[in-house]
Amino acid sequence: MLPNGQVLPQYLLGAIVIFSLLLTSLLKQDLLLRIAVYGPLLTGAFAMVLMVAIVDTRHGLSGAIESRLKSRFFRLSERNSNLFLFSILIMLSYNFFWIARLQLENNNVHWFAVSMFLSCILIGLMIGRLSLSFFDSSGFKGAKRMFEDGASMEEVLEESHHILSCLANNAHHKLTSVQKQLIHEQKNRCYEHIQGIVNEPEKFEETLSSLQGNVTNPSGFYAILVSIFNPVMEVKISRLSVQASHHEQKVLDATVYLDATSLLLHSIVDKNESNDVLIWSLVDLLSNMVDAVSSQLIDSSEGTSMIRSARLSSDGEQSIVRLFAQTLAHQTTLSWDPILITVVKKRVVQAFAQLEANEEFNLLNHEKLSAASPEELHSMLLTLVNFICTYDTNGELMSMTSFANPFFSNTTQWNVTDAHGLLSQAIPMKRYTLIQHFLFCLWVIAKNLDSKE
Repeated sequence: MLPNGQVLPQYLLGAIVIFSLLLTSLLKQDLLLRIAVYGPLLTGAFAMVLMVAIVDTRHGLSGAIESRLKSRFFRLSERNSNLFLFSILIMLSYNFFWIARLQLENNNVHWFAVSMFLSCILIGLMIGRLSLSFFDSSGFKGAKRMFEDGASMEEVLEESHHILSCLANNAHHKLTSVQKQLIHEQKNRCYEHIQGIVNEPEKFEETLSSLQGNVTNPSGFYAILVSIFNPVMEVKISRLSVQASHHEQKVLDATVYLDATSLLLHSIVDKNESNDVLIWSLVDLLSNMVDAVSSQLIDSSEGTSMIRSARLSSDGEQSIVRLFAQTLAHQTTLSWDPILITVVKKRVVQAFAQLEANEEFNLLNHEKLSAASPEELHSMLLTLVNFICTYDTNGELMSMTSFANPFFSNTTQWNVTDAHGLLSQAIPMKRYTLIQHFLFCLWVIAKNLDSKE
C-alpha cells in the first residue's frame, strides 16, 4: 500500500484477474480450458492459487504459521523452521492432489473440487512463502531504505509505526530480515553490556546501589534500569519511541531488555549480593516484561493467576522468590528459567492473598523444622524446587490435589528422614492446591534458613 493509502497497482491488477476467474468459475463458464464439468473447477482452483499467494505476500499467513511452529518446536533454527514448513505444505498439497486425481477417475465431482481447492490453497501458501523468503517482501518495499541515511522523516515514522505494530500484535513474520536483525543486535548489545557490568565489581556494586535506592519507587526503579542500557542503545531503536503508545513502548522495552534483565537477576542471586526486596522488585519488573510479550512466549504463564493485587508483599513472600531463584542459579542440575520465576512469584502472591483472606497465616508453623540442620533444609528445598519446576509438565503431579498424597511420603526423592511428615505438619492443608502447599513449604524452610545462616 502506498503512503497515502492507495493500493499498489500490481495488487489491484491481481485482484481484477482473480475476481474474473472466480466469477467465470461460479457461473460455470469455462472460457479458458474448454473442458466440460471440470473446466470451471480448474479455473477456480487456479484463481485460488493466485488469491492465496497474493494474500500471503501481503499479510504473511505462512509466516504466522511458521511462527507458531517455532513456538512449539523452539529448538528449530530460522532455516530449519522454514524447511519444516515447506515440507508440511508439500506433503499435504501432494496428498490432496493425489486424492483429487483418484476422485477424477471415479468421476466424483464434489470430492474432486474439495481436494483440488485444498491442494491449491497449500500451493498458494508455498508460492507466497517463496516470495517472502527470496525477495524479503511483505508489502513494504521501501522497508530496507527507511532507516538508511537520507531517508525522509515521513519514511522513518512510517517504518517505526510498522515495526511497533508488528511487535505489539505478535506479527514478527511481517518484519523484514533487516528489521529483525536490528532488534536482535540491540538485544545482544544490552545482554553484553550487563555481562560487562557483572564482570567489573565496581560497576556491579554501583549498579546495585542505584537499584536498591529505588526499590520503594516502581517508576523510579524502572527508570534506573532503563538508564543502565543508555550507553549501548542504537539511535535507530531510540527513534521507535518517538510515536510509540504506552503499550507499544512496554512491548518494545520488554523485547529489547528481557534477556539482559534476566541475566542481571541471575548474577545478583548467584553472587548473593542483594536483599529480598531488590530481588522481588527485579522479578516483579521481569514479570511485567513477560506479560508484555506474553503473546510471543506461548503458554509462558499457563495455569497461573494474572491478577494484579493491591496488597503489599510480605517479607515471607519475598524470601520464597529469592530462595527459589537462588536455587535455580546455584544448582547445575536445574536450568535458569526467568519465566518460571515470574510464574512462581504470581503464584506466591495468590497463595498468600488466599491465606490472609482465610485468616490462616498462623497455621504456618516453621518451628516444626527447627531441629533440622541447614544441610537438611537445603536438601528438602532442592526436592521441593524440583517438584515445582516439573509441576506444569508432569501429568502425574498435576493430577494430585494435595501434599498429603501418599506419593510424597513414599517417594525416594527425599534425602531427609520423615521430611514429608515434618513439612505436612508445618503447613495448612485444607482449601489449598498442591502448588500452594509447595510454596508454603518453601516459606517454612526459608524462615528456618534465615534464622540459622
